[in-house]
Amino acid sequence: MQALQNKIRVVYLPFLLIAVCCVAGYSFLNWLLIIETGFTGLGKEVVNFWLPFCIPWIPIHFWLRPRLRALRLAGGKGGRGRGDRPFAFSMVAALAIAAP
Repeated sequence: MQALQNKIRVVYLPFLLIAVCCVAGYSFLNWLLIIETGFTGLGKEVVNFWLPFCIPWIPIHFWLRPRLRALRLAGGKGGRGRGDRPFAFSMVAALAIAAP
């Protein structure tokens, strides 16, 4: 049970902090730049799809991915063979943040 609490504290809480900050920051900037000022320098596809998907990568790459690498993920051969599981979890985290 202690291991689960540590994993939640080390991985899940920073993910929630990153998610809330990215969604709030993107929403504020979208409101300020696109809605209030009418800035249309970027296409709708970039604003609605690529920015929400790319913006979370920065904090995920610097704060969450090292924590995911430190976890012992199930599977593999004695710690080897992890493959790109931290990358896969990072991708899922970015998609989860970009969805809202």
